[in-house]
Amino acid sequence: MHTLKLTIKTNNPKTTYKAIKPELKDAPNNRTKTQITKQNNKLQLQIQAKDTTSLRAATNSWLRWIMITTETNQITQQNHQQKT
Repeated sequence: MHTLKLTIKTNNPKTTYKAIKPELKDAPNNRTKTQITKQNNKLQLQIQAKDTTSLRAATNSWLRWIMITTETNQITQQNHQQKT
């Protein structure tokens, strides 16, 4: 079993966590297992995989989802600030 642990600092970990949490339930792959926790301004991501190919694919997917959520949150905050 291969394991990757990442700590990701984000401005709004609660929003990011809530946005990506459904992906934990919908993961169609039985070759990986992922856990996500939030602590202060950080997300802890742990991915376990049966092989390195699955680990790489899962890592890319999770990082992309986190990045998209973070960027969307930033854009939303900027738009809100411009309106006020």
